[in-house]
Amino acid sequence: MVIVGAGYSTAQPGGSKSVAAWFDKSQRGFAMGIRQAGLPLGGALAAIVLPTVAITWGWRASFWWVG
Repeated sequence: MVIVGAGYSTAQPGGSKSVAAWFDKSQRGFAMGIRQAGLPLGGALAAIVLPTVAITWGWRASFWWVG
């Protein structure tokens, strides 16, 4: 999880720069909104999936899924 967290710190500014470079000014807001929605949607998906994984295969397996 530490490695994933360290990697995410570079993804935030890099992703924003990619959206700015790839999309026209008229589309950037929509593209950035979709990009920014990924983090809370991922958290919601994890809240649904990880308890089931932990109950079925144990808490260690849930850490593997997070990674």
